[in-house]
Amino acid sequence: MSEMLGMMGYGWGSMVLIPIAFLALIALGAYYLITGSSRTGRSNRGGKVVEILRERYANDEITREHFLKMKKELES
Repeated sequence: MSEMLGMMGYGWGSMVLIPIAFLALIALGAYYLITGSSRTGRSNRGGKVVEILRERYANDEITREHFLKMKKELES
């Protein structure tokens, strides 16, 4: 009988830890999905902005100094 109680005690411990570990994995996955997609979005948006800046410079809408200053600000 005492052997059975020992197994039940171990079983209850794992029944508590498994859902906690599962929830932690879900939270970690959600975190990486959110932060990963926001980084990708920023880099794509930044590339488009720099491309627009280059077009403005090519069309003589802004000076070289202004172009370099704005490009440096966007890259930092």
